[in-house]
Amino acid sequence: MKFGIIQGRLTPSRGRGIQFFPEENWEKEFFVARDLGLGNIEWVFDYSKFDKNPLWTDVGIQEIRCVIEKTDVAVHTVCFDYFMRRPFYKRQDDIGLRDENLSFIRHIAQNLAAVGGRIVEVPLVDDAAIQNERERGAAIGFLKEASDGIPQNVIIAIETDMPPGAFRAFLEEVGRDNVRANYDLGDSTGRGYDSWEEICSLNEYVENVHIKDKPICGTTVELGKGAADFSRLFSALAHIGYEKGITLQVARGQDGEETSYISRQMKFVQKFSKNLWKGEK
Repeated sequence: MKFGIIQGRLTPSRGRGIQFFPEENWEKEFFVARDLGLGNIEWVFDYSKFDKNPLWTDVGIQEIRCVIEKTDVAVHTVCFDYFMRRPFYKRQDDIGLRDENLSFIRHIAQNLAAVGGRIVEVPLVDDAAIQNERERGAAIGFLKEASDGIPQNVIIAIETDMPPGAFRAFLEEVGRDNVRANYDLGDSTGRGYDSWEEICSLNEYVENVHIKDKPICGTTVELGKGAADFSRLFSALAHIGYEKGITLQVARGQDGEETSYISRQMKFVQKFSKNLWKGEK
């Protein structure tokens, strides 16, 4: 098992923010990731220029397959940031948006499977966060329907801002084997949640883990400079026997210094993850 990295972290931001699809550099990122010892790039699919994203098109799928073969760096996961821009339950007057949501997630799930991937992460946070019972019911109904129309080997992994018990109850109510949890250490830390409690509560539902750091009620910072308890996280993961993906979604460093910065972040995490990599519990 190797670390993965979210797409765009190996490309200068140039004012595009902390996370984006690096259209000018996406292929090169695979080669940089390989040289760093990373085994997976988590693809970013957003609404902006979606039809230009290689994961949307047949030609793009062939290009992705080609660079995977050349580098042996996989695309196991796609971060479906599209949903944060256009969650249907936030726009009641937009007739047809729910159908668009379904169409998009199924199309991306199919194309992800075509390049050997298996996890579509759906962020129910920030602008897509569930605010009331009506939105909760709508999201549950949507996930049930969406999960019935994707390839058999693909998982929908949900990230939410819910407390651990409420998050597990949400997944249980969805009631689909192919709808699970994406755990984000930094976001959970920023909300004041305890990683041991969350991981042990979600347990078998945890399908992928994002690594970043935040102070309480703060924004993403370099690993070790926030409030995240990495020892507690990896102890909890070892406790539940976790053997799946871990993706670096760390704060950005200086433009042009991506390779050295990510190398330092990897070394920081490896100090805590070594027992997990060995499969120790």
